[in-house]
Amino acid sequence: MNLIQQPKPSRTCGHHCLAMILDVPVQDIIEQIGHTHGTKPHELMKILEDYGYKVNLKPYKNRKYLNRICILGIRWGKGGHWRVYNDGVIYDPGFDFTFTFDESFHREDGGHYDKVINIWKR
Repeated sequence: MNLIQQPKPSRTCGHHCLAMILDVPVQDIIEQIGHTHGTKPHELMKILEDYGYKVNLKPYKNRKYLNRICILGIRWGKGGHWRVYNDGVIYDPGFDFTFTFDESFHREDGGHYDKVINIWKR
């Protein structure tokens, strides 16, 4: 998987997460979602299903409930952010580098993981 960094400032972290997972251009995802605002879980899940993936949305409890690949939702105050988890590595479109899952807890700036979209190939 290749990290795709979102432009600053933008609210396209969900779009970029999908582009990384599906290995398609971000513009294709923007066109499919139909906007460049922040994305809701159901929007991300619909695109993944359209590409043939099985998905489910769960509250984040701990790492042992994560699939090999998933999208993690972070809650920061009234806002949120999406990251890709892939075999223990975090791909965050808001940064230009990857980091381990354990390192991600030191980068939250007061936020916390609150939801996970688990992903399986059908």
